[in-house]
Parts: sequence; C-alpha cells; structure tokens
Amino acid sequence: MSKLSSELNARGVLAIRDFRFVWVAQMISDLGDGLTNLALLLVVNALTGSTAALALMAIVLAVPPVTIGLLAGVYVDRLDRRRVMLAADALRVLIVLGFIVVRSADQVWVLYLLGFLEATVGTFFTPARMALVPTIVPKDGLLAANEPRSKGRWSGSRRSRRPWRRRRPESGRSRRRRSGCPEWP
Repeated sequence: MSKLSSELNARGVLAIRDFRFVWVAQMISDLGDGLTNLALLLVVNALTGSTAALALMAIVLAVPPVTIGLLAGVYVDRLDRRRVMLAADALRVLIVLGFIVVRSADQVWVLYLLGFLEATVGTFFTPARMALVPTIVPKDGLLAANEPRSKGRWSGSRRSRRPWRRRRPESGRSRRRRSGCPEWP
C-alpha cells in the first residue's frame, strides 16, 4: 500500500472517486463564488453608479473570511464536513435568490446584507473542504491532492497567465541576491 500510495501523482489522486467529487464540488463552488461576487458588484454599480458603493460591497465581501474564518474552522472540525459543505452551498443558493428582490438604489442595503451573509456562509465551506481531503486521500498522496485543488483555481501566477512572454536571463548578481549568497565588491 505504501509503495502504491507513494506513486500517487495528480492523476492518481483524481482517480480516487471521493476526492474527485470533492474537487468537482470545489470547482462549482469557486465558479459560483466568483460569479456571485461579480454579479453583486455589477448590480451595485448599475443601481448606484457610485465607486464608494462598490468599495463598500468589496469590503462587505472581504470581511467575513478574515473575521469569521477562524471560528468557522473550529465549528467545522466538530461537524460532519460533507454535510457542512452541502449545507453551505444550499444556503448560499437561497441567499443568492434574495438578490432578485432588489430593484432600486434605495434597496442596496439589502445587497450589502445578503453579500455579507453569503460570504459568511462561504467561510464554512472552505475549511470543511480542506479538512475533508486528508480523510479521503492516503497520506503519501496529500501533496499531489493539493496540486489539482490549486490548479482548479481561476487565478494563476503571472507567468502562467502570459506564457508567450519570455523571461530575461538573470545576471549573476540578481541570482546571488535571490539565493541569499553574499555580494562581493
């Protein structure tokens, strides 16, 4: 078993049925999160035309992961992680349906409230997913299990977004500086 699990790469980990389900759930959830945040910002902009209102919405969406995220991890550790993930996504669907009641700039406060609630519920999904992976994947496959999860993210490194750009060769000085070698006079 140890020899088999030590040979697990990203494809091998994706061959594990339960991990594949979690990975697909992450893809769907991340796509939904991104589209929900985009929709909130577009609707606030369309209703108010105010950059201050957009900034406030961005803050409303950013505060829950920072403030409630630590507490969410504690509660998720005590509950069934799969149920937490399903409940979080189901609640977020219901919250997002509340967006349709907002019709004018006078009701933008409802979007702020719903955005805050959606981001708060979303903070429970991520620690549940992260804690579920080690229970599904063998210990020697955890490194490979993290690779497909990170590749599933929409954002990438600067180099991966523009692969056609070539890097300039580094001079010896910049290579030494980056590696921590001392500079010679």
